[in-house]
Amino acid sequence: MAKLSIVIPCYARHPLSVRHVQECLKSSRLPDEIIVVNDGGTPDLREMLISIGTTIPITYARIEQDILWNYNGAVNLGFWLATGDYVAIEDTDHIPDRELYKKTLATIEQRPEIDRWCYKRKCVDVSELIKPMNEWIQTKTWGPNQMVTIMKRTAYIDLKGQDERFAGNY
Repeated sequence: MAKLSIVIPCYARHPLSVRHVQECLKSSRLPDEIIVVNDGGTPDLREMLISIGTTIPITYARIEQDILWNYNGAVNLGFWLATGDYVAIEDTDHIPDRELYKKTLATIEQRPEIDRWCYKRKCVDVSELIKPMNEWIQTKTWGPNQMVTIMKRTAYIDLKGQDERFAGNY
């Protein structure tokens, strides 16, 4: 079976980042690893992630310097740390449906001409997060976002990663 890595770039929303990781660990197709890149946020996220207690490896990386608009740089670092054949890139506030990984990987494997799959993002009010995910009330959706995607590792390498012209200064 192909290996799935999840990359979650995050900044200053640590409880939401932890919830995101917890929900990934409840998906119908478990990831083989999760990489969380703390992009200039406070260092306490590391301990919060350790407290989850899972057998799925969680790699934590922290960019100490608070670089303005460094999302792309954080994604590239997360991808570099990832080892999966497929890599899911997800914003901290994008918590995917529990069937998403399973359905997406099945589609990509059945259709070899597809190497990147972007999907709509369901929006819920932050107050919904205290409930179990299956009880969340969706308020709207955003259309497919190319920065929230699952893709073949080879495609990301061919693209040479996220376009760093839109990242902050290093």
